[in-house]
Amino acid sequence: MADIQRKSIQRRGALKQAAGQYPSISVNGLSITEYRPEIIVQINGATEPSALQLALSLTGFDTGQFAAGRFNAGRAYRCEDATVLWNGPGMWMLVCEISSQDSEVSGVVDELNAVLQDTDATVTDLSHSRTILAMQGENLLDFLYTGCPIDLDNCPPDSCFSTQFGHFNIILHLKDSQHANMYVYRSFGQALWDHCQHIVVTLPPNAARLQ
Repeated sequence: MADIQRKSIQRRGALKQAAGQYPSISVNGLSITEYRPEIIVQINGATEPSALQLALSLTGFDTGQFAAGRFNAGRAYRCEDATVLWNGPGMWMLVCEISSQDSEVSGVVDELNAVLQDTDATVTDLSHSRTILAMQGENLLDFLYTGCPIDLDNCPPDSCFSTQFGHFNIILHLKDSQHANMYVYRSFGQALWDHCQHIVVTLPPNAARLQ
């Protein structure tokens, strides 16, 4: 990424945890842990895919693998520094994948605002407003099907949806059939974590469906 100004800030998870540790659970073919990226940015407005790609490139992200036409509804795109998640028409969530308990906020918001100032886009720092659960394992889809109404078996890799898991409104980034991230509003983080703990321990061992 580009050399950008930084200011110190300590990011704290919303989940109960032992001092200095990220909460995690690993049982019945599934591992769940809290994922805490450095920064989450919401980009709203009538930003064309090509303009979004250019804005990210000018801000310092390596978007070489992002063909402008690939910024499609229901998809997520990963590059070296970040993931871009679709979360509604003209709405994108940029997740900088630098994980550190004592991380720093960069000038990404200011730089994106400057690059997009001649468009209708708005840029907002959401870094403290989401709890993210990272999930992986052979029983991932069985776990998700306990509360998600989407036909996940027929989703391509890096699908992204605003959907539900049980009674929680979430954004689901399904990287593949064994890896996913679940985003929820921070105030619901602990409740979702407790719900997931209950579900995963009730999954039958080796529950993965025959493909």
